[in-house]
Amino acid sequence: MIGLKTYLSTLSPLLGQSEEILYERQRALVREGLLESVSGRGPGSGVRADEKALAVFLVSLLAHDILTHAETVWAFCGMRSPGGKCPVTGQETFVEALGAVLGNEPLAEKTTGIMLDRTRPGSARLQFVGKNNRIITSEFKPGTILGILVPVSVLRASTSFDPNFIRQIAKDVAQFKKDGAS
Repeated sequence: MIGLKTYLSTLSPLLGQSEEILYERQRALVREGLLESVSGRGPGSGVRADEKALAVFLVSLLAHDILTHAETVWAFCGMRSPGGKCPVTGQETFVEALGAVLGNEPLAEKTTGIMLDRTRPGSARLQFVGKNNRIITSEFKPGTILGILVPVSVLRASTSFDPNFIRQIAKDVAQFKKDGAS
């Protein structure tokens, strides 16, 4: 599987941010314990570009524009489904549900939206096309993880990713897995 640092060259033009800025975000997430890094140099070291790491990385992009706000990323990653589990992915937290989407191409094809509401207390939503083209919304609310809340702000902001972007990442992850198995 390729490293996240290598994959940033693909994400950079899509996100409108330089590879250097994206790599600094990756490094900040590793320092804060949000991303796992395999020590060493060369192939097989660093952060792998798998669905789990990419889910955290994407949540960080949606959660805050400033790299040093790791507590906000922790808060959004830890948001939980009020029903206990996402009705589509079966996952409990927002980052786990997003990772499930990124690791499953057919599920990514049904995804119509990935959104965060940055206004306190904050929320996160995944939307999917269900039977009869009905939209299924899976909402996630602040959990009790570390007692972290989205910081207070009078700024009303929502962020989202285009569904085609999510589908492309899921396709790339599937290819990375296939290449790694060869």
